[in-house]
Amino acid sequence: MGGGKSSTISAIRFISMLLIVTCHIFQYYDNPLCRWLNVGVQIFFIISGFLYASKTIYDPIDFFKKQIRKILPSYYVFLVFAIIMYVVFCRDILTVSTVIKSLFCVGTIKGLGHLWFVGYILFCYFLTPYLCSFRDSIKEKKMLTKIVYYIGLILFVQVIGFLLSSYFLPDRIACYIIGFVLADLYRTLTRLESVIMDGILILIGIVLNVIRGYMEYNGIEISQTLVNAYVRYAHLFLGLSIFLILKIILANIKYNYLYNWSDKYSYHFYIVHLLFILSPFTLMNVTGFAPINCVLAVFASLISAVILFQVTSIVAKK
Repeated sequence: MGGGKSSTISAIRFISMLLIVTCHIFQYYDNPLCRWLNVGVQIFFIISGFLYASKTIYDPIDFFKKQIRKILPSYYVFLVFAIIMYVVFCRDILTVSTVIKSLFCVGTIKGLGHLWFVGYILFCYFLTPYLCSFRDSIKEKKMLTKIVYYIGLILFVQVIGFLLSSYFLPDRIACYIIGFVLADLYRTLTRLESVIMDGILILIGIVLNVIRGYMEYNGIEISQTLVNAYVRYAHLFLGLSIFLILKIILANIKYNYLYNWSDKYSYHFYIVHLLFILSPFTLMNVTGFAPINCVLAVFASLISAVILFQVTSIVAKK
């Protein structure tokens, strides 16, 4: 999900993957903590934007073709397998509409709702050449002016997103753009300025989510539309705060086998994991002992991720 090698980013990617799996396991058990743990994908978006900020894109069409070749083959290999499984074992859940929407990355099949990510990340990649052009157009500006321009860009995308909210949620796209902006600003900020910026953003994340927690647990009754919008953006800042805290804590961590595995298979693991947790083919009820079920689901996801990677590699070569 992005280019370049960084032990810190690899470690954050691995932790994000753990957060995603833990969130979905908690969701299976209807544990309300799943709403707070559900920040792994936001962090993935931030990571991707962060990594692509250093790119110079000379041919936008070629760039987008490369991203499609990176994202869609694994998605379609898994989707074909999943559709066959649904047709054979639970055809009543499957509809022509959901299959068509899944094929075009504008909808998901029941039990595989996490695949919304694919359409969103492709849209973010589509935006990347424009973000790079915007970055280059303001590179000579003073830092404060640059920040104002970037804030304006993020707000503009959010306004457009609200107008098109039936197609995509703009806060998810904002995660990618924020990651991109942060990486660009870090290149010109001094260490002290970077620390101050990180501290301000983390503080905003904490304040927003303390208010969110108060609202949720004290039953504050206001417009549900406003509540949903507030929660989504508080959640965005929660993911951003976690990313920044992990970036600070893991700044000098060494690259190891786990991070290498995560770099190689995290996308494939993400694609397959919900099949074994929240779909009709869940392994979370195989035994009467929850920890064993969790281990089985994670182990099946690990093996399936490697198989998906290998099968996709073979298919892509043909």
